Amino acid sequence: MQAMRLMTVSAAVATATAVMLASLTTCSHAQVVPCDSPVQWEAGYAMFNPREGHEFTVHGRYSYDKLNLRKRRYEEVDDIMHPDYQFLEVIELFKDEKRYVIDMRTRLCHEEPLYHPDEKNNGFHDHDVPSGARLDGVRVLGCKDVEQGYLNISQWSYRYVDRQYNWAGSFTLDKCIPTRSDAFNSTTFGLIFEEFYDVVPGISDPNVFIPPAQCIGQTNKIYRHGRTLR
Repeated sequence: MQAMRLMTVSAAVATATAVMLASLTTCSHAQVVPCDSPVQWEAGYAMFNPREGHEFTVHGRYSYDKLNLRKRRYEEVDDIMHPDYQFLEVIELFKDEKRYVIDMRTRLCHEEPLYHPDEKNNGFHDHDVPSGARLDGVRVLGCKDVEQGYLNISQWSYRYVDRQYNWAGSFTLDKCIPTRSDAFNSTTFGLIFEEFYDVVPGISDPNVFIPPAQCIGQTNKIYRHGRTLR
């Protein structure tokens, strides 16, 4: 009976996998080359870190400004190491080399240097396809037989030697809009999956990059992504 049950489960998994792969049909496009995403955009995003004992998921909004080297995230965080659901605002100003983390419930703030001596991934991480990245395929996401039911995407991978991590990403063939960004480092953050949706070019409110005045110089203790900021 147990063996029969395992066979049934295995068959179900195989069927589900086949259906999933069928939705990612490879299509041919000539001369697909690395591309640059828009320099400013906003999107909904989801992030997942499956590292055992440090799992967390994030859903929120993301504002990206390559032109002025700054990023802002609104995060709704479910962290296995934290007893409560968290609501955080994170502002990263790369020209000033500052990060501001605001707890939206308590209004406590934490200002910290954007870079740490032990980090190997210093610098502004853009959402372009790196020059020299490997094209892993061009896919149809969804069903090509359904009108407006599919999206052509290119999939890329790259090894950042200076930052010591591996990256993989997906972009729309038209306009180079990022849809997914995955990073892996075996010694520090592990594996992080990040997805973007409802992408809108431009920044609707530039003020989102301005930290609250009461946050300047504050170093209140705030927990974020497996680390207590002090």
